[in-house]
Amino acid sequence: MIRKVVRARSRQHAKLKVDIDCKTLLEKGNVASGIYRLWLPKVESFDAFCDMTTAGGGWTVIQRCPAESESDRYLFGHNI
Repeated sequence: MIRKVVRARSRQHAKLKVDIDCKTLLEKGNVASGIYRLWLPKVESFDAFCDMTTAGGGWTVIQRCPAESESDRYLFGHNI
C-alpha cells in the first residue's frame, strides 16, 4: 500500500506541465518510488505510481498484479 504521495513538481512545472512520465522524473533526480502527478499532452493531469528501483527505475506502472496472479481468473482474463 502506498502511504504517501510524492509531489515532484514545483509551481513552474505545474504551469509548464513537463512531467510526462516516470523516466523523465527519474532523470530530474526523483529517486523515490511513489505516486507522482503526470501531465500528458491534451489530457488532464493524473496521479500514477512510479517504480524508481526495478531494472534501473523510471517505470510508469499502469497495472500491478498481486502475487497470486497465477490464478485461473488472472490467466483467463489475459487469454493465456
